[in-house]
Amino acid sequence: MTSNPWEIGRPADQCAATGRAIEPGDEFMAALVEREDGAFERIDFAMDAWPDVERPPQLFAFWRAVRAAPNAKNQPLLDASTIGDLFDQLAEATEPRRVAFRYVLALVLVRKRKLELLKQRAASGEDPPLLLVRFRGTDKELPPIEVIDPEMDDETIIAISEQIQQIMALDD
Repeated sequence: MTSNPWEIGRPADQCAATGRAIEPGDEFMAALVEREDGAFERIDFAMDAWPDVERPPQLFAFWRAVRAAPNAKNQPLLDASTIGDLFDQLAEATEPRRVAFRYVLALVLVRKRKLELLKQRAASGEDPPLLLVRFRGTDKELPPIEVIDPEMDDETIIAISEQIQQIMALDD
């Protein structure tokens, strides 16, 4: 594993639960687990094994993927739908790394024009600063999505953003 704690690995060629090969074209579940040293470890599971897998307490996020053919052009790991699901999974996050990841994910989605930035709200009393966003094309009558701004330094935001963009399959 690399020294960058935000790096997310490429797909494995076998199921972590059964040891069975994950063949090109097979759907599988990718799980991102936070190790004790703070780095992430990606663990892949065959779809039929996933329902029986005991979820580790350090599970950060998970998503559905399809194993590419070995000769296929390198593709980003996540498509727009999966990124949206990951963003939604982290909605109730309170742990600082998850809050930070969701915040930077929102910034990337705004930059890629998948989310619309409606407003930034400053901290007020006990309430943290927020971004108010909406997925483009959704009902404007729905309440905006609140994203906590963890007030990270620029270096951390850039590091997380670069890793997110490497795994995203979004049109520019």
